[in-house]
Amino acid sequence: LLYGPGGAGGVINVTSKMAHFGRDEGSLLYRVNQYGGKQAVLDVNVGAKNLAVRASFLREDKQERRLNIGGPINGQYVQFAAKAFGSTTLRLSLAQTKFLRSYAGYGGSYTIVLPNSDPRNGYKLHYLLATDQAGASNPVTGAAYSGGALFNGRLDWGNIDSFGGWMAGELSVNDYVQFTADTKWNRWLSTQLAVGYNEYWDDNRNSEPALRGPGANSNPLTTWAAATTMANLTLPSRSKGIRFSAVVTNELLRGAAHSQTIIGTDFWRTMGAEIAYRMYAADGDFKPIVNPAVSANNGLTVMPQFSWSLADGVVRKPVVYPFADRATVGGVNYVRLLTNPPNAALRSADNPLGVTLGGGSYVITKVINKGIFGANTTSWLNRRLETLLGFRYAVSDSDRLDQQTGLTHKRALWKTTNFNAGANYALLSWLRPYVGFSDSNQPPPVLSPGPRGNLPKPAHGLGTEIGLKFADSTGTISGSIAAYVVNSRNEEFRVNATLRDAINPTGLNGSEGTKGVWVNADRKSQGLELVLTAVPAKNWRARFSVSMSDGKVSSTRVFEQVYNDQFYARNGAVTYADGTPVWVPTTPTAANATRTAGAAGAMPLTIALMNDRTSPYWANPQPVTSAIATGSAVATVLRSTDPVHGPILTGVAGLPISDLQIAPNSVSPPPGTIPVSLSGEKTTGYPLYSLNSTHVYNFTSERLRGFKIGGTASLGWKYRNFYYYPDGIVPGASRTMFSYPTQVAFDLLAGYTRKMGRITVSTQLNVANLFNRHHILVIPDVNNGYKTASLLNATFDRQPREVTWTNEIRF
Repeated sequence: LLYGPGGAGGVINVTSKMAHFGRDEGSLLYRVNQYGGKQAVLDVNVGAKNLAVRASFLREDKQERRLNIGGPINGQYVQFAAKAFGSTTLRLSLAQTKFLRSYAGYGGSYTIVLPNSDPRNGYKLHYLLATDQAGASNPVTGAAYSGGALFNGRLDWGNIDSFGGWMAGELSVNDYVQFTADTKWNRWLSTQLAVGYNEYWDDNRNSEPALRGPGANSNPLTTWAAATTMANLTLPSRSKGIRFSAVVTNELLRGAAHSQTIIGTDFWRTMGAEIAYRMYAADGDFKPIVNPAVSANNGLTVMPQFSWSLADGVVRKPVVYPFADRATVGGVNYVRLLTNPPNAALRSADNPLGVTLGGGSYVITKVINKGIFGANTTSWLNRRLETLLGFRYAVSDSDRLDQQTGLTHKRALWKTTNFNAGANYALLSWLRPYVGFSDSNQPPPVLSPGPRGNLPKPAHGLGTEIGLKFADSTGTISGSIAAYVVNSRNEEFRVNATLRDAINPTGLNGSEGTKGVWVNADRKSQGLELVLTAVPAKNWRARFSVSMSDGKVSSTRVFEQVYNDQFYARNGAVTYADGTPVWVPTTPTAANATRTAGAAGAMPLTIALMNDRTSPYWANPQPVTSAIATGSAVATVLRSTDPVHGPILTGVAGLPISDLQIAPNSVSPPPGTIPVSLSGEKTTGYPLYSLNSTHVYNFTSERLRGFKIGGTASLGWKYRNFYYYPDGIVPGASRTMFSYPTQVAFDLLAGYTRKMGRITVSTQLNVANLFNRHHILVIPDVNNGYKTASLLNATFDRQPREVTWTNEIRF
């Protein structure tokens, strides 16, 4: 915890590759798998006595079992090193990583849109495939589905998440530079000065593609098609930091104790943002077309949803580049602009950004963390007793400006002090008992809101670990036995996205503020672990571990639901902003969703029609939230804006759920309040018990010299995954744990290494999950259990077999 804040229970440190003096060496690695994934890494070090340079280059096309999920990664890293003034080493490191990836969709919150007559309409693809409902007929009754076989009978586990192509994607670019100066002043004092700068850019598609069958509402094509709108959320950030530290080594009590102390101070600042963009109509010079008579979207015309055919299969790069600044679709030019641009005329004490409150995402954050730290390790009693004492005092200043309705400025100032202490004692020549204690205070590591836009609180944790470390003098066997207990308050954790969206759904007017998945809860964790490493025989290396990890939530968090679909209405009739009734065609069309009053083949849109299941304008209220189905025909109508009468939607989000304007879902109505954690529940996301055993044998006989073979056997049981409500969220309802079955896997390793002078050539085959042991599980909905089939999902409890082949040349 010296170099920054960390939570109760431990931290992970990452060290960059170092340029070495007096060494000329390098390596070239190439790795492939059976799915077409490729990775190449070149690493070269050139070092003279006082100058050195280390450079690494990464080129990768990340592909796994799901078609096109992943994408290209390019990375380059270089470090220059020089010795100056005899005792100072200077290092300058520069790096860039760029990843353009397509991510998995449809299997989580994504549903399929089919003709209303098909009972599978609105179901999740994973569930349909797992339960054999992807074919042309019902597997139970034999009745033909009106929508036919999904994806023309070609739907499988390889393409089920891939229909969006790069329209379900993310572009991230990370650049950093760091300079360090290490000086050894004398035999007892060394110092380091480090300065760093990091710039990060993340452009994330903020509108998930939808999969639509022939004849489905809003599908303009006669084939299977995917559809999306051009909406993106960018997450840029810039960080600057400086740190100075000194290491003092000395003898105490006339040599009776050997001590080393590190002291230092640091400062870093991060500026970040979350800014939404959309595509808007532009002229021939790609300048935005503005209509002053329209108040919505500042007079701009939003690029409508567009579709592309899947008749010939999955399309990896459909329509246009999703992160382009300009595009031409259907012969119309579009330009990328902020959805909620700052306006100087709107700036005030309550709106310092000058943005539209409740509008598109526009968030600015600034985090400053500065502190002093120190740690001392001392060997006593002729090195039989080792002690550790450490501390960090820090000030964290966080500032967040966003477009959230009613409150746009949030600032938090935290002053924290962390302590840790520990000791181990050589009870026998081969046995050392030890104990460690920590008292840590942590500002929220993720300054991101909860389900209703609320920011998390700082956390406090107390941790204790005791154990035994042992090793024989020959190096044949070594290991440790450890037990730990950690109590933390206000620990920041992610809630299930389903719970977040049940509390604050993304409705036709968006959501209340900038919703997120981060909340605070108290937790107690404890565990036991045994680790053994051994050399049972010549050339045979082995490792064995067994552990028990357990945790319990000790606080209850409950959120009230909100309504985000409000539209203008009067006396049961849907209206425009000025009170004029809305007329619609008797048969919905996506191209011309509304009609003029009294037009032939048109009728007034009423709330009664929206509540009628047989009506083409049925709102299809969703379970738990009763939100209007975004893919419904009436949702298309409500999004319309008339140039004279104004919009139909009010644009207001975050209303009480009691303001719901349509009849609620009759099977699963809104409960009003939703808990995200309940005191006494077990923590989730890990097996209660786990076992791991790894063995590698290196052959040394003349015929087999250079070959090695080995593998890993792993076992995990009582794997707690998540809690769900089996009978829906009602007052007094308890939750049930959904757990994975016992996890058993065997991984194979086989390789060959040959040295030829300065060149070493090696090849290695890794087979993960050798026996392809996995299950496809139907998983319940967090809020409704197994009651509502349209909410059910399915998942793999373990990745299927994967074969990776790695070849490397070292020189």
